[in-house]
Amino acid sequence: MNDFEDFPGMQDSMGRIRDGSKPHRAGRKSPSRRRTPETSSAPADYFFEEDTMGIIRHPGNLDWVDERSSCNRTPREAPYGYSAHFKWREFDKRNPPEGIDAVHSDRMQQWNAEKYRAAFKGKGWIDALSKEKCKNAIRTYYDGKYECIGYAVECNVSNGYPVGLFFLKKVADD
Repeated sequence: MNDFEDFPGMQDSMGRIRDGSKPHRAGRKSPSRRRTPETSSAPADYFFEEDTMGIIRHPGNLDWVDERSSCNRTPREAPYGYSAHFKWREFDKRNPPEGIDAVHSDRMQQWNAEKYRAAFKGKGWIDALSKEKCKNAIRTYYDGKYECIGYAVECNVSNGYPVGLFFLKKVADD
């Protein structure tokens, strides 16, 4: 008797699938389905390198929040524990201006859930916000007292969900 009989489609230690079908073999894609830089939907600033599974994005092109870290992990390498990387920013991270604050989206929700819902309702997933949506959400949440000058995404390693990291600057009083 086999431990896998109750779980059809599961592989045993030899890679055999219990429902009788053949296991997937890495690197056996047909040439017509292989992604190339010309056919990929990846941004143009990514460069590509070939591996056994086909074309992959190279992790060296992410704009890390802490580029000095020796263990930055990409979302591809660690989907439930990746490091913070900028989606966009309006400042030089090597020489940041005075008065920049950073705030995490999960903390904003804990501090004032009602304001958070008003600011982020209908904006989509926190890891896929556009520049305009970030700026509008921060303006709404902080009643126009702060402006968003950068946005990064990282992973909450305790639960695997993405967390937005907003870089803020106080709006000058008129």
